[in-house]
Amino acid sequence: MGQNNLQITDKGVALKQKAQAGATLSFTRFGVGDGIAPASMTGMTALVNELKSIPISSAKIEDGESTITAILNNSGLAEALTVRETGLFAMDPDEGEILFAVTNSGDQPDYLPPDGIEVVELVLKFVIMVERIDSVSAVLSSDTYADAGALSALQFSVMGIESEIVGLRDLVEAVPLEYSPVDHDHSGIYEPVITKKSGFNLDKSDSITSTSSLTLATSKAVKSAYDIGSSAINQLGNHEADGNIHVKITNGTGDPSGGSDGDVYLQY
Repeated sequence: MGQNNLQITDKGVALKQKAQAGATLSFTRFGVGDGIAPASMTGMTALVNELKSIPISSAKIEDGESTITAILNNSGLAEALTVRETGLFAMDPDEGEILFAVTNSGDQPDYLPPDGIEVVELVLKFVIMVERIDSVSAVLSSDTYADAGALSALQFSVMGIESEIVGLRDLVEAVPLEYSPVDHDHSGIYEPVITKKSGFNLDKSDSITSTSSLTLATSKAVKSAYDIGSSAINQLGNHEADGNIHVKITNGTGDPSGGSDGDVYLQY
């Protein structure tokens, strides 16, 4: 269900202003219902008739826009569900959870049949402008699953981290070293040292998200990036055990072998 008539509520506007002043804009969940929209939806503080709360399954920020997504299906649904109104909720630091944005499909609602008739799912997706907001987050459910597109993006992200680590190693190996004029331990071996004269930048950073080309990543930063990449790869490999991920994605230079139906192999 999209956002053809998406409205940011008055409380949502107030929260965005707080976020632009330094507060965190934290999205918490979606809610759906069958209520008829009032004349003005911006003054709404709750859905007209909320029937179900849905956890957020994914969130990303790109070009000043935050895309918040949730998956609603009829698994375990005892009776048919009419989805006419959809709301996105967020946490206000002063008021608690608020209705941040809402949309209503009027006389063209979506319907979910009861569980057991057929499998039906709706994708709930809101795109929120978050320009001039430094801190945006979302509460993600551990019970939701990732689709093939999300998994592929994650795989390429991990590969990108690994490539950056390899590139950093090659850069360090290529730097000409100067030698200390002092034999510190009287072993007859002079210790190699890196100085500004060698052309190597000695400004260091622990950040793994910095885009600066003027700082050197520390061992701590490299280890953090490696841990994130390893954790992501482990999550991809555990899909058969936990049942939350539907597609297995692997990569390599050789021809694919083995695997199961639905697996994806990236050859490079």
